[in-house]
Amino acid sequence: MLFSEPKASSKGQLDSRLNSGQVFTEIELIGVTAGVWAGAWFALDIPLPVGLVGVILAVVVRQKPLMAIALVVLASSLGAQAEHDYHRALESGYVEGTVVIVSDTRPLRFGSSVEATLEDGRRVELLGFGALAFELEKATVGSSLVVSGTLRSVEDRPWLKARHIVGRVAVDSAQPGQPASVWKRPPEWIRAVVFNGSDVLSESDQALYTGLVVGDDRFQTADQKAQFQAAGLTHLLAVSGQNVAFVLAVLSPLLLRLRRWMRWFVVVVALVLFAFVTRAEPSVLRATVSVGFATSLTILGLKASGIRILALATMSLMLVDPFLAHSVGFQLSVAASAGILVIGPALQDMQRMPAIIWTPLAITVAAQLGVAPLLLTNFGRLGLVSIPANLLVGWAAGLVMMWGLTVGVIAGLVPDVIAEVIQFPVVVLLWWLKLVAAHSARWPVPVLTLTPGLWVLGSIGTIFAFSKNLVFRVFLVGLCIGQLMLLIPHPPAAETDIGHAVYLPAKGDDPSVLIVRSDATDRVVSWVVQSRIVEIDIVIFEQGDRGASSLSQALQNVVQVDTILAPSQHRVVGAHRIVTATSIQRTEPIEIIMKEQRLEIMVDGRLI
Repeated sequence: MLFSEPKASSKGQLDSRLNSGQVFTEIELIGVTAGVWAGAWFALDIPLPVGLVGVILAVVVRQKPLMAIALVVLASSLGAQAEHDYHRALESGYVEGTVVIVSDTRPLRFGSSVEATLEDGRRVELLGFGALAFELEKATVGSSLVVSGTLRSVEDRPWLKARHIVGRVAVDSAQPGQPASVWKRPPEWIRAVVFNGSDVLSESDQALYTGLVVGDDRFQTADQKAQFQAAGLTHLLAVSGQNVAFVLAVLSPLLLRLRRWMRWFVVVVALVLFAFVTRAEPSVLRATVSVGFATSLTILGLKASGIRILALATMSLMLVDPFLAHSVGFQLSVAASAGILVIGPALQDMQRMPAIIWTPLAITVAAQLGVAPLLLTNFGRLGLVSIPANLLVGWAAGLVMMWGLTVGVIAGLVPDVIAEVIQFPVVVLLWWLKLVAAHSARWPVPVLTLTPGLWVLGSIGTIFAFSKNLVFRVFLVGLCIGQLMLLIPHPPAAETDIGHAVYLPAKGDDPSVLIVRSDATDRVVSWVVQSRIVEIDIVIFEQGDRGASSLSQALQNVVQVDTILAPSQHRVVGAHRIVTATSIQRTEPIEIIMKEQRLEIMVDGRLI
């Protein structure tokens, strides 16, 4: 009644169904989906039975307004229930017991972290340092650990709430428990085979390969991550609808030989298995549920547009997990799909080039327009370089995905000598991906920030709205181009404090200097790339630990660095040791002194 358009012998029969109030139009359905999203977001404390009774009553009387209101109320009720469960009192302090691992282990600067569920079902993050980090790394999803440590609650942040994490445990001891149950082992076996097939690749290629095939980008290096982010290509390393489409493409020879219901069964099993293999990230859930609904409707002999399927999948997922409304990954996935479905056809109708060029261009632009408001409001920037960069590498990324799901699996089952031959095409494709990411990250292409970005997007919308007024269109296009020219990024011309580091630009004979603080993270590398800096004369590390060493290597991979300075007992390869007080001659002189295995740096008398 709500989301699909039944087969009809004539258009008149379908129009009759629409006019009788039995089927939502696409515009109405978009409004209902927005209402359900708002209900899950604001989570008004409405008793759950009220929402359930409302939906049942709406189904019985078959009235669209009542159904729309009932779905919004139900989403709000479920959201309130989820909020209540999430904010249940958590007893902080020393804990000991058995936890079940629910995520892959992620490396930290001095340890590892992994998500697990407590005995009461609530999810926490385990933090292990030193030898304990290795114990966490050996745990697999679905297995259990017997741990003890200090439990602390976490702040109420959207990204933590979206993952249902209520606390963190600083682990004091960890012992292996029960292995994963039998039904959870197939996804782990598939992941293991994919990873085995990547062992013959270089370290940087491995990170890209596993990210493209199964969405695992945990081991991507800081410099590579910064370049892909600046080029607008990070979405390639998150599993999406494209990966799901390739899964179905791999299965298509089998599906064509099966009967209708057996075909449906195989598709559903494949989607569920793929979701577990890729760790059921929000974008994966959106894609697999959408394909599942599309397949089910086709098997039932029903027609449904892409918008209807996207709306049905979005509403269903938020009713199951209202916290998805707060997930930026889920928001971006839905927005990109909506952009392709709504804006894509309009752009394709304006075709001015051969289809082989115009179609991918229209899809890329439509997806970018769909996610642009979210990128601007959540991250404060939108690089237009992502459009040409995606056009250059989209085909290569697709081939790597397809290869990894087919031939790449074979590579994980044969000796390395054979696997190297099998994976040679992947090496070439990944080389192209890295080349485009590295160079496009430095192209002089505008980067939109929030205010000018929203202004440009509004102008584009106005241009479409007044498409028949040529003079007005030309005027707005001119304004947009003028605004965009002002937004081409340039290296900073003055001293810039980015929180984890301070950058002093070169002026005249003054060398350029980057002072990296002791608490610096990979964001320093990202800032350098996004600022279009290509050379730094001197890099100074306040501390010389392992983190500084990895940052130094990442910086040298993205810019030319002439001299590196670090404390006397450092671990930074190629750095000069600072043992006694040292000065760097600039208009604003820099004084460096050694203090308790840490450098104290003063610029023109100011302590940095």
